Amino acid sequence: MVVRPQELENIVNEHDLRILKEFERNIDGALKDRYFAGASVSVDFPSGVKNYPKFIAKIKEMYNNAGWDAEYYSSQRDGAFLTLKEKGVVNYDK
Repeated sequence: MVVRPQELENIVNEHDLRILKEFERNIDGALKDRYFAGASVSVDFPSGVKNYPKFIAKIKEMYNNAGWDAEYYSSQRDGAFLTLKEKGVVNYDK
């Protein structure tokens, strides 16, 4: 069967899916431990991901759909991390 481009848009390979599930647990734990109204919570991005663009899109979609503003950041100095804050809440961290 021929694979169509549209079918590949939402696919995250099995390797990345395992990392995604672990990362989701880490994010949820960080939110439970450190979140309060107006705060943002940052979580270091996992290593070993094979398809970063799809992985980033998937994790952002999951948390944006759950009521969070999820943003991915990456720099040589700070590394890669995801920052989450509640949608519509003023961020007092800045």
